Amino acid sequence: MNYLGIIVLLLISANAEASCQKAYKAYKTKVIVSPITAPAISSHFVGRGAVSTVSNMTAGATATDTGTTLAGSANGLAFSYEGQYYLEMMSSNFRHYRGRSQVLKVLEQAELGMGEELENLFEDINESLEAKDSEIDFMTLVEEINQANKDKVLCPKHKELFTIKNLQNYIVNKF
Repeated sequence: MNYLGIIVLLLISANAEASCQKAYKAYKTKVIVSPITAPAISSHFVGRGAVSTVSNMTAGATATDTGTTLAGSANGLAFSYEGQYYLEMMSSNFRHYRGRSQVLKVLEQAELGMGEELENLFEDINESLEAKDSEIDFMTLVEEINQANKDKVLCPKHKELFTIKNLQNYIVNKF
């Protein structure tokens, strides 16, 4: 019975520590690995598309059936396009990588209550709030970030992670 109690306590404490940092670290790993995986995946689809297009066009040309030629070309082009999608996805991840890695740093620094990225965000938010004749103090910012992290506002399920600009707009809109 003691083992069951210990297991339940471990599960509760593991869930209590859940935050967006895990999602941001997984994203970081995915982006770092993508230059290796994306070209391999995309070249596979592009290659399949080229083989399919050539073979079906050859078969269509010899069969005097325009439908076969068109179907083969469309099939091949679809695979080629799918390969390009993976390359575009990789470049999109790199474009958002910097902003999301800054959010990860801000989340880590907010837990400590200090850090360079956190201070830069604080200054940027107060500059944005000047237009509203408002201001936020540093500790309130830290509490808001930690609460958003705890509530998983910054890493909504089945949606994109916040970038640093999204985080800044989120805080500004709250005040």
